[in-house]
Amino acid sequence: MLSFRRGTDRTCTRIFSRSSLSTSRTKKRRVPRLEPLEERTLLSTYNIGPGQPYTTLGSFPWSGLGPGDTVDIHWQPTPYYEKLLISESGTASAPIDIVGVPGPSGQQPIIDGDNATTSSQFQYFYNPMQEDAVVMITHSASQSDSYTPSYINISNLEIRNGYEAYNFTDNTGETQTYGAFAASVWIEGASNITIQNCTLDSSGLGLFALEKSGVSEKSGVTRNPVSKSGPGRPGWLPTPAPHRSGLAHHAHPVPHLMNSRPARSVVVT
Repeated sequence: MLSFRRGTDRTCTRIFSRSSLSTSRTKKRRVPRLEPLEERTLLSTYNIGPGQPYTTLGSFPWSGLGPGDTVDIHWQPTPYYEKLLISESGTASAPIDIVGVPGPSGQQPIIDGDNATTSSQFQYFYNPMQEDAVVMITHSASQSDSYTPSYINISNLEIRNGYEAYNFTDNTGETQTYGAFAASVWIEGASNITIQNCTLDSSGLGLFALEKSGVSEKSGVTRNPVSKSGPGRPGWLPTPAPHRSGLAHHAHPVPHLMNSRPARSVVVT
């Protein structure tokens, strides 16, 4: 009988002890509180040129550009014989910058339209427009007609040889010829575009901006030497003097050539 009690007591004691031990070890978990982080734009700089990650303009994925990105185009002894279509957007506080990195004597990198190639990544919303420019800023075929490339800065480049005397290879590999009024830089349906310290030469027009419903607005053209460009280049046609600067501005419904001679700074509105 004693033995039975002892066994029972030991058993009860063990049960009681385990229960007490389990209760004493239970603690409340602390849940960490996360504070919201401020939104930040990830800025990237991409390098194109000899010894750089991208050796040609066409090897760089231009459609991947976003706000705050910079593309440094490095000088090389021979021009970049390539055409460009720029269709992405920055923001007012974080524009897209396309910058020419000068050579050892301060030479501007050259983008030359004569016998230039066009990367297949550049899909123009209207294919015949390939004849209109060496560098074009407008929406691409994959973007809606209402899309407006904006907040793009281009600086310290020489862009030349968009003219009917010169040929180029289009984005399908076919040989094409520029139009008589092709431009070094053509802007269509874009806003807040800045062309600064660029040399635009030997093209039908140095700079052409087409405005539709006010979308090509607040675009600045500053300190850009424009030489040997204009309607009828290289043998000047007898056109009015205002045309001869090579800067043109068209607005709907009636095209109009803007008097830009010989201004150093022109705001396209």
